Amino acid sequence: MKFAIDLFKFTPTDVDSGYGWTYVEDSRAYGSDYLRCSAGDAVDAYMGLTLPASTVSRTYEVYATWVSGEFNLTTAEFRVENSSGAVLLTKTFNQRMNPPDWQDSTGRWWGLIGTITNPPGSFVAVRVAGVAPAIANAARLIEVTA
Repeated sequence: MKFAIDLFKFTPTDVDSGYGWTYVEDSRAYGSDYLRCSAGDAVDAYMGLTLPASTVSRTYEVYATWVSGEFNLTTAEFRVENSSGAVLLTKTFNQRMNPPDWQDSTGRWWGLIGTITNPPGSFVAVRVAGVAPAIANAARLIEVTA
């Protein structure tokens, strides 16, 4: 069973616009907008989420979505880090293609970055490597239950 605990999207406040990330309005994107890296040496875009308080560790699938395009990066790197900055997952996607792994109830496709088990109250950051032309749109964590 898939149960979405949170959905969050990249916004212009997630990055310094002076580093090559630009805001793009597009009805195909989650929330009708996304960030696009237009500079070859831009900094990473990232989002953070504090997981719900719990007395037990929980397991989550981490997904990302983007707007595909013929000029997008073929090797966009997504990283999931904990509150200490340790990298928990890394996965590369071809952003010229639609996300491949899971379709939600609205018809939007998502790419699975991987599965993590986090202790209660942990912070998770999802980062997209800032090499042009990477796309940063939205990510979601879905609790894995039996």
